[in-house]
Amino acid sequence: MFKRIKRKIYIGIFLLLILVLTACDTPGANSNIDEGKSNIVDNITNQQWLEDIDYLQKELPKKHKNIYHTLKKEDFNKEISDLKNRISELEGYEIKYELSKIIANIGDAHTFLDPGFTQNEKLYPLITAWYGGELRVIGTHKKYKNFIGKELIGINNIPIEDIMKKSKLTNLP
Repeated sequence: MFKRIKRKIYIGIFLLLILVLTACDTPGANSNIDEGKSNIVDNITNQQWLEDIDYLQKELPKKHKNIYHTLKKEDFNKEISDLKNRISELEGYEIKYELSKIIANIGDAHTFLDPGFTQNEKLYPLITAWYGGELRVIGTHKKYKNFIGKELIGINNIPIEDIMKKSKLTNLP
């Protein structure tokens, strides 16, 4: 019972993350953003990302009670290595997303990456959960309350199933 709930929570969290990453906005359209402030993730150099990822790879196994209960050590290290090889090709938000996928593969509810989205990164104001094989909106901002209980079938004309597959979340309920 708890495994199914955990899986549904993971899927909901990652769908929310996917929603965040697929959100569209016209540059400069949000007038309440202070132009003098930059996204700190955009100011991190490739070398700093590599140092942070090395630290994660070294320290997370030491601090986690049983990091390899679901994810094999070889797979964890390969995913980290693959990400490090692609650092120069990725934007900061993409690196955060890739790190969150790697950490999610550990497979428990208490180990996760809070992507720490900034004011320049757009979020969909939805909280979702799986019910009977359907992804439903279970929470939102009060101005969108009419969406509560509705099924989320896709994002930007992309079916939820395709989004789940693309994000490696293939264990649909």
